[in-house]
Amino acid sequence: MREIYLISFIVLASLKLHGQGLIFSQYEQSILETNPARIALYPELRVTAQYRETSLTEGEKANQSLLTATYPLFSSDDRLRSGIGLSLTRQQTGTDMKYITNAVQGGYAYNVYLNRSSILSFGINVGWFQQYFSSGAIYTGAQWDRFDGFDSSLPTGEPDSFEKRNFLNLGAGLNYYKTDDEGKEVGYLGVATNYLNNPDISWGQEAYKRERSYSAQAYWRLFSNNGISIGPGGYYLYDNAVHFTQARLQVKKYFENTNPFDLIKDGYLEFYGGYRTQGRIGAGILIQQPSFRLGISYDTPSTGNTRVAGSAFEVSFAFRNVFQRNAKDHVDKLESTNDYHIGEVKNIDFGRDKKSDSSGNDSGYRPEKGDYNIALRQDFKFGFNESELNTDAKKYLDELVSLLKAHPNTYLEVIGHTDDIGSEDANEKIALQRASVVIDYLISKGIAQERLKATSKGDKDPLVPNTSDENRAKNRRVEFVIYE
Repeated sequence: MREIYLISFIVLASLKLHGQGLIFSQYEQSILETNPARIALYPELRVTAQYRETSLTEGEKANQSLLTATYPLFSSDDRLRSGIGLSLTRQQTGTDMKYITNAVQGGYAYNVYLNRSSILSFGINVGWFQQYFSSGAIYTGAQWDRFDGFDSSLPTGEPDSFEKRNFLNLGAGLNYYKTDDEGKEVGYLGVATNYLNNPDISWGQEAYKRERSYSAQAYWRLFSNNGISIGPGGYYLYDNAVHFTQARLQVKKYFENTNPFDLIKDGYLEFYGGYRTQGRIGAGILIQQPSFRLGISYDTPSTGNTRVAGSAFEVSFAFRNVFQRNAKDHVDKLESTNDYHIGEVKNIDFGRDKKSDSSGNDSGYRPEKGDYNIALRQDFKFGFNESELNTDAKKYLDELVSLLKAHPNTYLEVIGHTDDIGSEDANEKIALQRASVVIDYLISKGIAQERLKATSKGDKDPLVPNTSDENRAKNRRVEFVIYE
């Protein structure tokens, strides 16, 4: 009798949990399970592992494990045009008698750039699901022998479909994403649907078609100042006649650290708290760094409102490998920061008639205009929307002055670049302004004006795709070309 009760309870709990989908409180990490259109938002290989464990009544528990990988695809102009994703899922309800769901899903998303700060993404996903009770979990009267009693080795007398079922899922999603002038997230709004194929999930003798599910996901920043942003976010799902809602307030703090020896790099901390369906309240913390993202959260029923599920703990970890794709091979790759900077000075012997590359090897021909591409040091940088030279910048330019004075037959072209935030005219102007500031300083140090030239390429020659704060920082740069 206990076995029958447990089976009934586990099925009930599974319907409640699975009817809400494989929903993590950190739902923005579960891309293929919530909205496949978000696959193409990241210019990086991202592998995310998530685990959630929920206490149930009668001493039972449910746990969910999810492994997701996304990979970006770039167009010929180095824009993040699309992306592919893959996820592996296992959901288990019950301790002694387990109701298990395994799933493998793949997805594809395509980006349409509405303007310099807004993207509309379309996504599809295809998944294979398997659901079953673990071996020995189902007992029937057919396993009772009047002489020997209960014998679990006897067949249950039920069709195989009662113990195990497989089905396919087809889904689709749409997502709008917006950033500000600094490339930071302003907000997003997405909608998605699953089970477009109405798969047959008949259980035992009961014929049943899976109804379509519908979901929406959103966040919008309402306040931003001094690196702090605050805004509401949420996720809604209608699935199997069950309404699921999660609403929360998100507080994000951006920070910078340009010291390469420190463990903590540029990134942000995010705190959130809010409400979840069935009267649950919860909170979580996330930290994002250039190479990883870690999240921990906890939610529990409010007082006197336990229903089916009790407290739940969740953890996620994402490995991030941001793609450093250079638009031109001859330009040195810069390290990631959130400011404008200029690279490391190369020692070039202008007394030779041969070109010297950065490794000191000679290639055997006389230099011509554009042969020498020099990047000043990483920590030579402009603040965002600024064009004034600081003390360190002047120090590095003084080294360049000495180089130019030592080789009076050389000329210098300073080329300004920027990211794709802002209008084309504004980008041309700000890039030229920074190049001109450098030229003015060199003239003040005695370099003849006719040896110097300031030009601007605006956002037309990016080093890497303008798809993240880190990448935009690399594209906000000044390039030096020395020639005879």
